[in-house]
Amino acid sequence: CLVTATTVGYGDQTIETQGGRLWASVHMAVSVCLLGEMISRIDDARNKRKAELARVEQLRRRLDEQLLERLQQRAAELRPQVDHSGGLSEL
Repeated sequence: CLVTATTVGYGDQTIETQGGRLWASVHMAVSVCLLGEMISRIDDARNKRKAELARVEQLRRRLDEQLLERLQQRAAELRPQVDHSGGLSEL
């Protein structure tokens, strides 16, 4: 990653001036930062997509008797002081 972003060729041409070397150093640093930012954004987008697909999968699940019972048990664990005899309104 670092070599790819900072390479200037095969070494057959060299930078002769101090200004050129300074420019090359700045360019290399900026290139590495931009490459890191790009990789970070791609990873963020991948993680958001994964979370959204998990959410869609949860929404597609069918409600069955066992799932409803587990949801009510979880509600009772989270809020033990509330009367849970009211049915689904607590969920």
